[in-house]
Amino acid sequence: MGEGGRVNSIRHVKTSGMRVNGGFFVFRSEIFDWMKDGEELVDAPFQRLAAAGKLLAYPHDGFWACMDTFKDKQLLEGRLQPG
Repeated sequence: MGEGGRVNSIRHVKTSGMRVNGGFFVFRSEIFDWMKDGEELVDAPFQRLAAAGKLLAYPHDGFWACMDTFKDKQLLEGRLQPG
């Protein structure tokens, strides 16, 4: 990620040593102009958007955790319990 949150490149987190995507996206309808039939969103379309300087990221350094499962929910609720 460069100046102003502009994404310079996208690599697998295992090889990048950089931030991980939290999975939240906000798009304009033009996103479909950057996608070709059969492509996954984060692969080729994001690479093209980054190369064109049209992909931005917001770095968040605060607390974050996923809540994909019931177990995740229980763990997070446990963090909210006093004491």
